[in-house]
Amino acid sequence: LRQTGRESRIALRAADEPPAGPLDRVVWSAAEALGNVRASLQGGEGGDSFADGSLTAATSKEELVSRLRADYDRSYFLTGNMDVELYAEDCEFSDPFAAFRGRGRFVQNLRNLAGGFITDYRVKLLSLDVENEVNTEDTSDVVVRSRLRVVLELALPWRPVLGWIWGVKHECQVQSGSSSGDVNKVWRCVAHRESWEVSPTEGV
Repeated sequence: LRQTGRESRIALRAADEPPAGPLDRVVWSAAEALGNVRASLQGGEGGDSFADGSLTAATSKEELVSRLRADYDRSYFLTGNMDVELYAEDCEFSDPFAAFRGRGRFVQNLRNLAGGFITDYRVKLLSLDVENEVNTEDTSDVVVRSRLRVVLELALPWRPVLGWIWGVKHECQVQSGSSSGDVNKVWRCVAHRESWEVSPTEGV
């Protein structure tokens, strides 16, 4: 994967840019719609069916963090190999372009991304930190924050190479487990908030 001068400048730029504007959001929505059309033409299963992690939720904070790290080792956001049960079904997903609720939609977007839009990539995990724990009689919360350097090549005729510092804030909580199982409480992420250390327009 070659690295251009522009890619290098983008990757090192500080996160002091304004949020995505209306045009950026339109582009993001169009890209998502195009990916869904492409996936429907190619066929395949939808929804949460391609979970690559455990088929059960984490039963402790330590297990949650360990499985999140395993997801990063698999570059889940580029490969689609995601531990689905780490996330609540109504988890909120947000990035510089848009925000929505629904684990199934996020999983579908990952599948579309991994299905041919990216031809090559390089990822380096810079940090994965556990912070801001809140424990009361009613709730237990934990935040897991990641920071990565991402370089990727897109499947477009001119093979553009993009690079930036990317991060995710995973907001996680203890929730009620399955009534049919022995576990009463499980840990899941209720929010997956992405941030880019580059302006949204320059990132695309």
